[in-house]
Amino acid sequence: MTWWIVWASVMWGIWLHRNEIVFNNKNCDIQALLNAFRLRAWNWAKAHVKSFNPSLYAWNLQPKEMLEQQG
Repeated sequence: MTWWIVWASVMWGIWLHRNEIVFNNKNCDIQALLNAFRLRAWNWAKAHVKSFNPSLYAWNLQPKEMLEQQG
């Protein structure tokens, strides 16, 4: 479930960022996009996966390791 949440977060983030570029003439900001992926995936996982318990700090430092702990 957590891996699916990360995938959905990335797809949704790309879609939102693309819309900002196309409709609001924003510049492509890869670092902001990556930060949004991490934050959105963490928020969604906290809301939907009962066993998901890493802090946002730990998640930002080692997201892959946090995902592997979730199984």
